[in-house]
Amino acid sequence: MGSASSLAFWFQKHDFLNCRGSDTILGETSDPQELFGTFQCEDKEMYAIKCKCTVVSKVPSENWFHLGGTEESLLDLPPLESEKSFFYQKWYDSETCRFEDPPPMHETLPLQDDPSDVNNKLIKCLGCIKESEDEKIKFVKLDIMEEEDDVKYFNTATWLGATLRPGDCVYLDPDMFPTKVETEKKKQSVKEKEVDETMYPEIYRRKNDYVKGSNLDVPEPFKIGYIVKIFQKRRKGSLPKVTLKMFYRPEDTHKRNNLSTYELDLNLLYYSNDEITVDFDKIIGKCHVVFGENLTESPEEYASKGPHRFYFNESYNKSSKTFEEPPTLAQRIGRIGKGGKGNVKGKKKFVSQSTDEIAEELHPLITRKLKTLDVFAGCGGNFSFCIFMSSFMLF
Repeated sequence: MGSASSLAFWFQKHDFLNCRGSDTILGETSDPQELFGTFQCEDKEMYAIKCKCTVVSKVPSENWFHLGGTEESLLDLPPLESEKSFFYQKWYDSETCRFEDPPPMHETLPLQDDPSDVNNKLIKCLGCIKESEDEKIKFVKLDIMEEEDDVKYFNTATWLGATLRPGDCVYLDPDMFPTKVETEKKKQSVKEKEVDETMYPEIYRRKNDYVKGSNLDVPEPFKIGYIVKIFQKRRKGSLPKVTLKMFYRPEDTHKRNNLSTYELDLNLLYYSNDEITVDFDKIIGKCHVVFGENLTESPEEYASKGPHRFYFNESYNKSSKTFEEPPTLAQRIGRIGKGGKGNVKGKKKFVSQSTDEIAEELHPLITRKLKTLDVFAGCGGNFSFCIFMSSFMLF
């Protein structure tokens, strides 16, 4: 039995997959001998191998941006001996249809592991490494601060590579809680009747109820919550959870139907005392929210200095449909100095660090202009003109 098991194992192979250009958005316009790297990998039986081929890496020339559309660009290809020889120069992400530079370690892998590995994993490839890294950031690491009755409370939690504490603000899945005021979507009901499509082949155009400029099908933005506590019940199978206070966007209030609501700042929020408890998999990422009076600059200047920045000036009461002065706790959000985030519910176990200990992300400084290829897209000259006026691009 032992020899049979070993024989079956050694006749397996692990494939790190490349895709042809025809499998990308380039379609049949791609070079038939150009491949694109991916992070996909899988195990295959040895009999799946048809023949051996050669794949070489093509390093871009230093003046690659001057070669496009010239005869010299056609000569800038690696020598290929036969139809079984291929080259690659980019990685391809099928989900975003994006071409990227190869990862730095792509030429040094795969690596041979110790054959005595208990998991029987002999080969490491970029796909395996990336999958392992993705799994690590999706694992919640918790720091126990205090236990009370049958509940454990945590001071910090690491999720998706970010450290979360009570007093931090996070993005939430848009479907986590209904915040929009229920409004009836008025649609004109078109009475369908049988029509001879041979005589009227474009009748389908009149059946379409799409309204140009409508935002009904636009995905909802992330909800935003303020972490009150991170806890886990002691019973078996219980998962760690997060209790948050909800922030409302202007369009989530009862003034949703007012046109002036949509002219407000996109970074403006309203604090609320409404709470929700969610699992960690509903948290999309971390963001920063500041009470307006704690800003040392205008809200526009604050939001322009970095991503994921929001502010609020008022609190929203959903039941009474009124805007009120934020409570004392809310007014401490974003205050720089000792106790900037304050105590939550007056309990010591929920005390977080002050905001001056947590650096907010800044937009990167652009030290050189970006090279741009101006392609006719049929959308008018305003787009190219705006890019040119931004002073960040070179044409």
